[in-house]
This record gives sequence, structure tokens and C-alpha cells, in this order.
Amino acid sequence: MKMENPAWRFNGNERKYLEEVLATGFRAGADGAFTMRLENFFATVYNAKYGITFNSGTTTLHSILLAMGCSKGDEVLTPALTPIMCGLAPYYTGATPVYVDSLPDTFLMDPEDIKRKITPKTKVIFVTHMYGAVCDMRSIMAIAKEHKLFVLEDCAQCHMGRNDEGQLAGTIGDAGSWSFENSKQLTCGDGGIVTTSNQVLAEKIRRLGGLGFKTLTASSGKVRTDRDLLQNPNWERFESIGYNYRMGQLAAAVALAQMEQNDYFINLRRASGLQYTNAISNSELLTAQHVSKGNINTYYTFSAKFNGEHHGVKWEDFREKYMAFGGDGIYAAAKLIHQEPAFYKNKIGYGETPIAVDLQKRLMNFTTNQASAFEREVQMNAMSKTLKYFGDNPEVQMISLTGDVSTGKKILEAASHTIKKTHLELESKNSMENLTRFGIVQGRLSQAPLNSLQWFPQESWEMEFKAAAEIGIDFIELIAECHHNPNNPIWSDAGVKKIQELVANNLLTLHSLCNDFLIENSLLDDQVIQQNINLINKAKNLGIEKYILPLLGKTNVSSKNINEYVESIRIVARAANKHNMVTCLETVLPGEELVKLLELIDLPYVKAVFDTGLLGARGYDLPSDIRLLGDYISHIHIKDKNRNDENMLLGTGIVNFEEVFSALKDINYDGPFTLETVRGNDPIKTAIFNIQVVEFFRENSRLNV
Repeated sequence: MKMENPAWRFNGNERKYLEEVLATGFRAGADGAFTMRLENFFATVYNAKYGITFNSGTTTLHSILLAMGCSKGDEVLTPALTPIMCGLAPYYTGATPVYVDSLPDTFLMDPEDIKRKITPKTKVIFVTHMYGAVCDMRSIMAIAKEHKLFVLEDCAQCHMGRNDEGQLAGTIGDAGSWSFENSKQLTCGDGGIVTTSNQVLAEKIRRLGGLGFKTLTASSGKVRTDRDLLQNPNWERFESIGYNYRMGQLAAAVALAQMEQNDYFINLRRASGLQYTNAISNSELLTAQHVSKGNINTYYTFSAKFNGEHHGVKWEDFREKYMAFGGDGIYAAAKLIHQEPAFYKNKIGYGETPIAVDLQKRLMNFTTNQASAFEREVQMNAMSKTLKYFGDNPEVQMISLTGDVSTGKKILEAASHTIKKTHLELESKNSMENLTRFGIVQGRLSQAPLNSLQWFPQESWEMEFKAAAEIGIDFIELIAECHHNPNNPIWSDAGVKKIQELVANNLLTLHSLCNDFLIENSLLDDQVIQQNINLINKAKNLGIEKYILPLLGKTNVSSKNINEYVESIRIVARAANKHNMVTCLETVLPGEELVKLLELIDLPYVKAVFDTGLLGARGYDLPSDIRLLGDYISHIHIKDKNRNDENMLLGTGIVNFEEVFSALKDINYDGPFTLETVRGNDPIKTAIFNIQVVEFFRENSRLNV
């Protein structure tokens, strides 16, 4: 599939920063040269003391190995299944590459083979995190410690990958190396960067890449530190031999802008990788690269082992048919280092690697650089059609959840015949003008239990907005918790500004704000009332339409204390109304008691949130309560639950959505729905599934929205 806009990756500050470089005539500005800004920012993200820029991800490797002392007579353990640069870098130093075999399931370096190939000449374990997956660093570091070896991590294909201890790839060994080459997750055309927290190593690496200038230090790449010295004919500039491996300012400017959107780019790759994983989960022709439990694969590519030889299907035929069905090209694994003529003809390195030899012939690497959910779906459709063509037609696994999902499957099957398009098939949000308005709870801002809200497993709260936009969500329902999470961005001016930017950049709206602080605090407390007013004042510039008061937990309203809360609610509602916000009460009151409460409050800008799961789990007659509340309902929290009060996929629990939507049709409900459901193993897929279910019932009930 041809990408419609090949420049889509450069919609951040790339052009702005390039103009800055040109405007200053390549001189360092007030904030320092862009190389320095990139180094500092990158090191901060990776929690390393030093960052050092280079002109490629190959020169980084060469310089690191030299700094580690590699020379003629030394040996460097390097995986055989890896790009040729990982063999060239040791060779450039004069050392001998010793090829390490791969594990058959992860396709990564085998720690046991590392042990077998250590000799008195071994100097470095050269780890390569292939295809976005992280090697078994716990075992590798233990081996290195036992034998007193350096560990170099090549992360060219693994930006922001993590192991099961939460450690970022590239920060576990002695030094990490990254590439900004065009195909990588982040790019500036070409370039590289090194991180380390070892000052001695950092200074050596910087001087090796910077021609050996004696003014270079672990933390600074400045050559011109003293103008008088620089212009003195007696000044000696170089104390050691180095190479001209420095990154240029233009490349650094682009790389910095890319790094600023690091989470966005990585999560696009992860979205593709996770969809591929699901698409082939039951396939016999393809076996996905195994991701160890707790690890985060950032999917430079989606790698899978092709098993076609057992089913009479050739590798080339599968690729050809996949492309015929609209898929991108499928890339083979490059020849192993020792299989390349440049190496075997010159007898460079040694080491038998039978598993890697087998894998190299069978691996299929699928592209993950799609710009949108629409482009990803093109690849998924091609995969589905190709598997079906070759008689490998696995039923896509549903999200693994507690309880029976057979009802949900039936709904989804029915929905596929009744709705016009699912959100994954929509190229832009403009196509959704006639569909239900959907929102998602911004769970990352809160510390609610993982299984209680429909939010996405991203690396930061900012990515929640991007993930929501990717699947066609219209608005965000913010959750604010003061007691639970004092660092919630909504409490700071900078945080509010960041939220505004994310909303604008992702074409979303901030429809509602829910104050979960109330769940653990009573609204009868004057300090709690003031906390609500403070929150409303903080949110006044965010365009919030509805301020949700969850009268649950310690603020639980019942018929016994209903009068006591009326004035407290009025105080908060009036404060919200000053900023054009409607106050919506979320309670567990039966419809009759909630109507009574609303009548007592007697303010036109106080309405009700109807939570289908919360109320359904209490055995209420939902259709009757909906009809009774009528125009008081201003917002729907759509969820399903089982008898144990656990959140479920929509249509798989106890809520009868056919009756619910029929009642909503009767009251002409035309408001929004916030998806507030389980995460599942794949929250993106879960959200899409739930959207489809809502659309199915909306269509079947002919709800006018």
C-alpha cells in the first residue's frame, strides 16, 4: 500500500528547528547547539547521565567498542541474526566477532550459547535487541558480571523497549546505542546516539567520535571553549586519535523534534504490532515473535516465523499473495553475518549458529510504520485474506476476560452486518458526523485500578489522547483526583496547557470532568466543597461542558441524608455554571429517588449521569429508570457487569442493552456515551469492540442521534 503522505512523520517541530539552525548560520543559540539539546533530552528520557550524538548508528558501535578497549586479539560476542553493522563494528577495531546463536521463540541472543562461547579473549558481549524486542538482560548481565565483561546494547530497532523489571533497553548494560536511520522508529535521515552513565567511558566515546579534540568531555561536545586559545598558534588541540563521526546540526534538529514525539511514534508501532499479533494468534502458517511476560516490544517490525513448509506453502508465494491483497512488502531477515560473502570469503569471525540459520530462512517481517488506524487495517485485511487463501483461516481471538464472551461474539458478528463502517475503517473523524458521539475515560490521570476503566496501556498519560484519537474517539472524559494523585496535570497551569495542546493536536474535545476525589470524601465537608470549586476554576479554560459529581462511596446519597446534600450540590453547581458547565450527578440511587433529589435541587443546570453497569449490577430496572428520568439524563456511562460487580465487555454481562437502547429511543436521548469498561489484554481492540456493540444497538433501536 502506498502511503498517501510520506511526510506525515514530520508534523512536529522539525521545520521550526531547521529554520532555527539556518537562521543562526549553524551557530549555537541561547539554548546551545541542537546536538547538545538532543543529547540532554535523550539522556533525560533514558535516565542516563550522558548522551553523545553521532552521524550514524554504526559509528556509535565502533566508538563504543574502541572505548571499551577492543583491539586485535580480542573477541566480541555478537548475535549472528543481526544486521551486518554488528559484525563490522568489532572488525573495525581489529577484534574478532564470535557469532552467538538465537533462541527459537524470541529470535534473540541465546544466553546459554553466550556462556559456551566465552574464552580468555572475550572482551564484550554485544547485545542486539532485534525487531523491537528486548533480550534476556537479566541472564546476560549475570554472565557479564561473572566474567567481568563489558555489555554493549544495540537498540537501533528497539527505541523505548522495556524488560519485565521496567528497565529501558539501552540502560541496562555499560552503554546503549540508537540509530536515527530513515526506517527506524524515530528518524532524522541518518544519525545515532549513545547513552551511558559511566563518565570515563562517556569521555572516551565522545573524543573518539569528535576527532580527538582535548576539550571534549563526557557531558560537552563544545570544541571552541576559549577563543584566545583557539586562535593561539601554540595551542595543541588533539591529545588522542579520533574519527569525524559527529552529528550535524540539521540532523540533530530533526532528531530532537522526533524525540519530542517519542511516545506517539512508538505507540503507533505498538498498535500495529499488537494487531498483527492478534490477527495470527491462531494461525498455523505464522508464529509471532515471542514477547517474554512483562516485556514491552516496540515493534520496529512485526516478526513472525513462517511454517509454510509444513503445509505446502512457499515463503515467496505467501509474500506475493499478501502484497496482491494490498499488504506492504514482507521483508526477509538479512543473511546472517557469517553468511555474507564479505565475511566468509575473508574468514572473519567464527561460531556455529544452527537455530539462527533456520530462522533466517523462515522469518517474515511485516511493516509497522503505518500512520493511522486506517492504514493498519489495510494490512490486517491483507493478512486475513492471505491466511484464508492458503486455508489457514484462524478465528481471531477475543480479548481474554473473566466470564463467557459468547454473547459478545454473536453481537459482533451481527454488528458487522448492520453498521456501515467500524471505527477502524474510518480514515478521518469527519466520516463520523452521523454516528454516536463516543468518549473515553482518561484513566491515566487517575490511579484507579487497571481493570476498572477503559484506558489504554501507554507509556504516559499524554499518549491516552493520541490512542483515543487513533480509533475515532470524539471526546475525553477527564478524571481528577486530588487525594489519590496530587501530581495530576489538571492541578498545574503547565498541565492544563499540555492538556489543551493534546486535545487540539488530536482533534478531540474535553466533554466532561469527573471528580473522583468525592468517592473517598464527603461533600458535606466544607473543604471538599472548596476542592470542587478549585477544580472547576482550574478547568474553566479547557472547554469542559459537564462537571460530573460521583455521589458514591463516602459521598453516597440515600433517602436518609438526601436533604443534607442539596445545598452542598447547589454551591458546587453554581460555581460550575459560572463557567458554562452543566453539573451531572452520578449516583446509585434508584430512578425514583434520583428524580426526587434533582427536584429538590431545582436548578436547570443540574442533570444526571446514567451508568448502565453501576445501576444494572444493583438489579435496578434500567429501562424503567431511563424513562422515569427522561430529560434529566445528560450523559451515559456505558458499561456492562457480571453478578460479581466486575466490568465486562459490552453484551457479555447482565445488562440488557436492547432494552436500554429501546428506552433511550423512547426519551429521544441524543447525548454522548463514555465508554467505561474493562481493558482486556488488548485495550484498543476492546474499545473498538465496545464501540461496535453500541453502534449495533443504536442501529437496531433506530435511536435518533
